[in-house]
Amino acid sequence: MSATVENKTEIKHYYKLVSSPHLRSGITTEKAMWIVVLSLLPCAISGIIFFGFNQLPLLLTTSLTAIISEYLIQFLRKKEITIKDGSAFFDWFAFRINSAT
Repeated sequence: MSATVENKTEIKHYYKLVSSPHLRSGITTEKAMWIVVLSLLPCAISGIIFFGFNQLPLLLTTSLTAIISEYLIQFLRKKEITIKDGSAFFDWFAFRINSAT
């Protein structure tokens, strides 16, 4: 990249402006979200045991509702459908685990 100054000389820029993450690895955002969801399963199972089996349908319906609503909003706004990345499922799954009743 270069910038032109008033007297038409070029100044070279040696730094590259990039967004995070700065570390490169084989783990994508999608893979990381699903790893976090898997790590929350013991919490969900213990919540079902401690607070009763009526928590299981609540976990499933809230997570499914989050996925469907994200799909519909992205579809209606004509945006890229990103429900496979697990972010909506994780958000509502974590929310439901933290609200016990």
